[in-house]
Amino acid sequence: VDLGGDAYLVGDYVREKLIRPKVNIKKMQILYSGDINELFKLFNEKLNCNIRLYNNKKMLIIEDESFTVQIWELTFKNVEEYLENMDYTMNAVTLKLTDNKIIDPYQGRIHIKRRIIQEINDKSIEKHPLSILKGIAYYIEYGMHFSINTELNIKEQSKNLKNKFGDALLRELMHIINIDKNGVAFNILDQYSILENILPYTKELKTIGKCKYHLEDAFTHMNTAYELLKEVQAKKIELQGLDLELLNEDMEGYKLIDFLALAVFVHDIGKFKSYKKYDNKVSFEGHEIAGENIMREVCKQLDIPKSAQELICAVVEAHMYPLRLFKIKKNDNEFKKELNKFFHKYSDYSIYIIIASYCDILATTMYYDSQHKAEEYKIFIEELIKMK
Repeated sequence: VDLGGDAYLVGDYVREKLIRPKVNIKKMQILYSGDINELFKLFNEKLNCNIRLYNNKKMLIIEDESFTVQIWELTFKNVEEYLENMDYTMNAVTLKLTDNKIIDPYQGRIHIKRRIIQEINDKSIEKHPLSILKGIAYYIEYGMHFSINTELNIKEQSKNLKNKFGDALLRELMHIINIDKNGVAFNILDQYSILENILPYTKELKTIGKCKYHLEDAFTHMNTAYELLKEVQAKKIELQGLDLELLNEDMEGYKLIDFLALAVFVHDIGKFKSYKKYDNKVSFEGHEIAGENIMREVCKQLDIPKSAQELICAVVEAHMYPLRLFKIKKNDNEFKKELNKFFHKYSDYSIYIIIASYCDILATTMYYDSQHKAEEYKIFIEELIKMK
């Protein structure tokens, strides 16, 4: 049946198949230059699957149990104009289905072959600020690198991430954390001047933190703790009694473990605000409370779901609690009293606080462990996990 339109395969499906041909993708996006309503009538008659119109009849969705096809009305003058409005060249490749022809006006396939993330033009990132985070995800997931001009524009335009994006920025950030298998995400986000436009005190935390307990600055310590959480997640570090399946549960459409990873990274975010120096002594007393207050505001700004907000803030507020228990464990009465208070107050969050505390202390002792406490603390943490 000739409906007078052309169809173009676009989006993630094309990029993924060009980069990883064997990958199994469950969603396909097609642009159609004809009448979507006529297409809907035809498919309703011919196909035995769920078909519906969406987005004010500008998109047709066809789906079964294993695959989804989204057919969008082409609202641009032509497909070339559509591709011009993409962010990166790898996303500006399309297959014209009506004659099986690849359209690649910006050499996206060449850039993919050379492992280059290349913006389409010098206004692309300015027009699409969230493409900065998408670019970081490609960097991590595909092992690619930015072209020089793209890198410069990312650093220049990252200030636009301070704008309001609803929960869209959160989705991109959580995707980065989710695909980050080696604990490099926050380091890379910082390297490209992105993190300072998402989390407060990023620059300032690099200037403080060294004290009798820490040889490294606060930012480096936070990043190390995050890396260690990723090692726990990957089972490179084993904590006896810890059920990792508990961490893989869904939380408001995201993975719980990814919110815990964020919480572990920001656990010391309150240190700059609480920093005090008396003579030659440095104090960060109350940094966990300051950090909890900071993260309350950050969670609101990022539109983090309520249940995830509570998890993050509980971890930041109480990440020092297990260490306090460790220090009094030889005083049986006091220990039991404080232990009961801990489990009563933090209840379901206690396991996440325990994990965060382990990552925190291990990150500290990696640089300096004069009293050889790392292994002793690990045993203590495993005992707490069993108590939970």
